[in-house]
Order: sequence, then C-alpha cells, then structure tokens
Amino acid sequence: QEAIQAYRRLEIALPDVPSIRQETALTLADIGQLYLEYYNLESARDVLIEAQELYRGLAQQNEGAPSYVEGYAVSTEALARYYYLVGDFPSAFDLIKEAVGLFRQLSEASPEIIQHQFRYGLSLAMQAAIEQAGGDADVGTELIRQSIGILNGLFEVSDGIPAYGNSLAQVHVQQGDYLFHQGAVEAAATHWKRAMEIWQSLDLQASSVDIQERYLQFVVEHPSLKLGDSDEANSLAVKIELEADKSASFLGTLALWSEFNGDSEKADALLSQAETLQLGYTVSPLLVQYIRTLQKDAEGDPVELKRAITLWHQDHCRGNSQVTWLLQRIEQHYNKGTE
Repeated sequence: QEAIQAYRRLEIALPDVPSIRQETALTLADIGQLYLEYYNLESARDVLIEAQELYRGLAQQNEGAPSYVEGYAVSTEALARYYYLVGDFPSAFDLIKEAVGLFRQLSEASPEIIQHQFRYGLSLAMQAAIEQAGGDADVGTELIRQSIGILNGLFEVSDGIPAYGNSLAQVHVQQGDYLFHQGAVEAAATHWKRAMEIWQSLDLQASSVDIQERYLQFVVEHPSLKLGDSDEANSLAVKIELEADKSASFLGTLALWSEFNGDSEKADALLSQAETLQLGYTVSPLLVQYIRTLQKDAEGDPVELKRAITLWHQDHCRGNSQVTWLLQRIEQHYNKGTE
C-alpha cells in the first residue's frame, strides 16, 4: 500500500510520464493477485479494476504498445479469476475471452517472445476452468487440450525449463481433478500420472521453493496416490519448511502434510506460524481438523467440520470447486482407501 501511495504522488507530480502509471498499475495488479491467492476477494476486486483501467488507458494512449497490452491482458485475466471465484460466471466469461484474445494477439505478433506464448497457454487453462464450472464442459476440454499443447511445446523446446514444466503439470492436475469428479477415474489418473512424471523429471531439489511447494501440494491433496512416503517428498517437505517463513500458503501445505503423517503437534505449530503471516483467508486449519477427526479413536465431529468447510467455500470461493473436491478426496481416502 505504501508503494501504491508513493506512485500516486509521482503521478500527480509527473502526469505526462507513462512509466510511472505503468509501475502503479503493475503494483496494483501484483497486490490484487496476492489478495486472490488468500481469498481476500473484496480487496482484490478494487485494486484489479484500478490496474485494468490504468493499463487500458496506457494501451490506448500509446497505440497498443505491447508492454501495455500485456499488462492490460494480465490484469483482465486476474479480474476474470476474481469473478470466477465469486461465482459470477458471465462476467468471468467476458473478461477471460478478452484476455485470451489479447494474449493470442501478442503471441502471433511476436512469436519469438516465449513469454507471450506462455501466458497464452496459461490463459487458455483459466478459460477452461471457467467453462467447466459454469459453461460448456466440452469447450473446456478442448481449451485444456490446446493449453497442454502449447505448454508442452514450450517445455520441450526449452530443454525442460522448470517454470514451463511446473505450469504444464498444474494444468494436467487441473484436468485430472475435473475428470475424477465427473466419474472418469481412469482418464483422471492419466493426467495425474503425467503431472507426476513432469515434476519428477525436474531437478526438484534445485528448483525454486514455489515449484517444490506445488509438487508437495499435489502429493498432499491426492493422498491415495500414495506418493507421500517417498524420500523425495519427505526431503522436499523439510527443505520447504526451512525456506517458507514468509509464506502462509507454504506453511498451510506443510500443516496438511504433517497431519496426514500423524504429527498433529507440528501441524498446529505450522498453522499458528501461518496465522501471523496471513493476508486473507485459508481453509487449511479446517482441513487439518477434518483429517484429525477421521483418524481412529479421534475426538471431534467430522460432519460438523465438513459443514464448516462447505460454508467456508461458499463464503470465500464459491465458483471454484477445488476445495469441495479436495474434501471429497480426503473423505474417500480414509473411508475407502481409494480415489
């Protein structure tokens, strides 16, 4: 917030300098995306709308300069994600289609700029999620196919750059989760297996903490795949904990990991640490408590906690089914031992 105020003062003092407005817009967009990560949706909406309006003005005033168009596309995509999370699918559709069109335009105009192709591939996956949640599931499946094709191509021609592999794996997980909860278990397993292969093809120990956390999150959120007993997963959990002192999201994943492994004391300590860093809302404490009640001879009422998690979902991300899908996978893991 202090950075935003500083840029706004500069805007007043130097109204004819586009780079200052661009820095303001960039800062607003970054803050908005951070709010989305922690489901602080009311705050996210205001800053993302302001970022989008700034970038739109810059693009119009500078004859569609690519850097401003890209900023406008990024902020528009983030705003689409906001409306997706709150369950306003018509608004999300309109915005994501505009963002995808802009990213396509940028990638076609400058195919040598890999970042434009990368953002285009990611935006297709976002459009697919919106279609699958409130539109045409067949369209969503085709969009996922296109997204995977683009990201897989980038991963291959780049000789395995981890950022591309990580995003490709996440899109496979996205589609696997959707298919699983549509009853297509074998098709889902194919996508999950491919995601696992991609992550494991990377040098995870040398990768960024964000990539390590995404893989561990996959392991934790798909317990019946039984990946959590590997030395690699345990080693990554230790490494992430050492480097996660600034991320409540990482600590929440580690808390779930600890609870799955029967270390409730450590899970509580990690959640307590995460609470001091929280910028919004997280379902991790409720999920930890839910896992705890499913253990043999456990205290607490899983029905009440399941209801609390469902209410949290309605309050904070009703358009995104991932929380309720995860709840179902945890329940099936403990009740049936299979996904």
